[in-house]
Amino acid sequence: MSKPPMTDQEIYEALHDALRPFFGRSGATPHGDTVIKATIKALSGMQIGLLMIEAKGEQTPPPPALEA
Repeated sequence: MSKPPMTDQEIYEALHDALRPFFGRSGATPHGDTVIKATIKALSGMQIGLLMIEAKGEQTPPPPALEA
């Protein structure tokens, strides 16, 4: 049984939940620290992109769906 599509709000909240463990943290190694910073930057960028698309009123067509 497939799950229903997620709303934009649900996606935004899922991204926020994914970010939560990394807020205010640093890595014990330079590699770990780099991954934490990259994760925060990438997921935050996705949240901002989603907000920007919503602010435009979906004037641009959505990208093609990816196969799961």
